Amino acid sequence: MVETPSREEWNNNRVRFDDYIVCFTDGSRNQRSTGASFYNQLMGENTSLPLGTLCSVFQAEMYAILQCARSDDLCHRHRNSITICTDSQAALKALESHKVTSAFVAETVAALYVS
Repeated sequence: MVETPSREEWNNNRVRFDDYIVCFTDGSRNQRSTGASFYNQLMGENTSLPLGTLCSVFQAEMYAILQCARSDDLCHRHRNSITICTDSQAALKALESHKVTSAFVAETVAALYVS
């Protein structure tokens, strides 16, 4: 399920995470390279994923979400619900779309709902 709290909800601390596991993802690019990362709040661990020069920021964002969903720490917690936070509106829209045309997005959706 994709939820998008408003800026006001974030600013007024009305966003609640009832889940035991909360992760934050990000993708970025500079003049030389692209990278992705995710932070597992439960374990206090940050994972950085260098992606080279040909990857777009959208791909980096999706890859961060995919790798977060596939991470060993999270995959072994089948009974627990997991919240993954991202600042990528494009990634969120792709994940909640009823029509998926990208194999990469489809793989990410599958990982999120199967894990």
